[in-house]
Amino acid sequence: MSAQSREEAWYDAVLLAGQHEAEREAGIERLDVRAAVPARLTARPGGLVRPALHLIRSTGSDDVPAVITHLDNAMA
Repeated sequence: MSAQSREEAWYDAVLLAGQHEAEREAGIERLDVRAAVPARLTARPGGLVRPALHLIRSTGSDDVPAVITHLDNAMA
């Protein structure tokens, strides 16, 4: 999880904690919608994303720890 993701999660948690029940439920629904968009794009890629994902999958590594390390290094 990136530092920005942690900051956003903390912000959302603090915001929800300070709300009344009805506000909190609406806030959770908004967070669900915000999370659903990238999930749908990942689950059902279209356009130019599909060939790019095929290339990534065909050249990718099955060594999960190595991939995570590589991604961490790329973000640094």
